[in-house]
Amino acid sequence: MADVVFVCVREDIDRAEALAQMFAEGGCTIHEGGFNSAALCLSGAAVVVWSKLAAKSSGFLCAAERAVAEGKAVFACFSEAPPAIGELPSFDLRNWNGDPKSEDLNLLFFTVDRLAALNRDDLACEDSEGLPLADGWTAALPSTPIREHPKLAPARVVALKAEAVV
Repeated sequence: MADVVFVCVREDIDRAEALAQMFAEGGCTIHEGGFNSAALCLSGAAVVVWSKLAAKSSGFLCAAERAVAEGKAVFACFSEAPPAIGELPSFDLRNWNGDPKSEDLNLLFFTVDRLAALNRDDLACEDSEGLPLADGWTAALPSTPIREHPKLAPARVVALKAEAVV
């Protein structure tokens, strides 16, 4: 399972790679393949790289909506954010200089890292239920997690529309 998967258009690959470098240097694992349902399901967070060109791509908008529906979307905005995202985590990176070590990325990093950790813990709990214990284990193990993590609120349905961006 990767901590972070990126949703972007081809023209924003350089930006996504610089952000991925920042996350990797911070200890996060990055999904290396293309974006698909399996990658989203197995990731902890999805960084949606929003730009003027991305806003015009129906494929990108569909992928972004899936990330929002899964409750894993964090928007890295390189143009004005769509008004529909409202309360979803979004970060204005229009003035970012492209340096993956920039302090301007700290809040983005911590938001994505926290979301990835919460989702990783939820997946680990789901995966461990119903599995038989290895033969070598004889101790009575708790059948429920010792510490419950707060569940994320259900994701809002956000309809992102392709707009003519000037």
